[in-house]
Amino acid sequence: MGFFSKIFGDEEDEKPSILSDKNTKLYFQQAHKLMSGVVLAAYTSNRLVPSLRSGKEKYYLSICFLFGMHGSFIDEYIKNHDKRIAEYLQTIVHLFNGGLNKDISKNLFNGVNIKPNNEGGFSQQNADVCLWYLKQKISFDKPNGLFKVKLSGSHLIHSTILKLSAEDKKKYKKMGSYLDEKKTMPLFTLTKIFEDKKIKLKL
Repeated sequence: MGFFSKIFGDEEDEKPSILSDKNTKLYFQQAHKLMSGVVLAAYTSNRLVPSLRSGKEKYYLSICFLFGMHGSFIDEYIKNHDKRIAEYLQTIVHLFNGGLNKDISKNLFNGVNIKPNNEGGFSQQNADVCLWYLKQKISFDKPNGLFKVKLSGSHLIHSTILKLSAEDKKKYKKMGSYLDEKKTMPLFTLTKIFEDKKIKLKL
């Protein structure tokens, strides 16, 4: 069935599904709810001042930002060569795609086909964006524009569900997070990312 074939791992895999863990499910719900607010804010801004970026660029940046929210989990699975990373990444994208309002999707991600496959499972776009993300090999050793996008997703969810110390806030700022709690409403962080022309994408 290939690396990106379905939501749950192959039956051959000895390890249980990542989603069988209650804490992981709860984290998924929190991240999904927060991301919905971020996308709505970006949609509102895009209606007022249309972004010069293509729908595909905005979609890929959004997924990179979303993966940043799950960064600690994703990085751990990649580090341990855990085959369940496919399940985790694709489930995140599947839930994101399925939760998008049609008007928001058409306006913000115009030209991107996020519809599930004929069986209601992962779309081809789902597989494409996940593979694209893995190929970028985003890490602390490569602090480019995409690293900062991912970092911002991590910063947003941590500042929302946890109480960050002053030291933690300084670290995020020093590393280049787009979230500036003093100057920008947190939910408009993705909007700032869309507006930054310095972020280059190879799609």
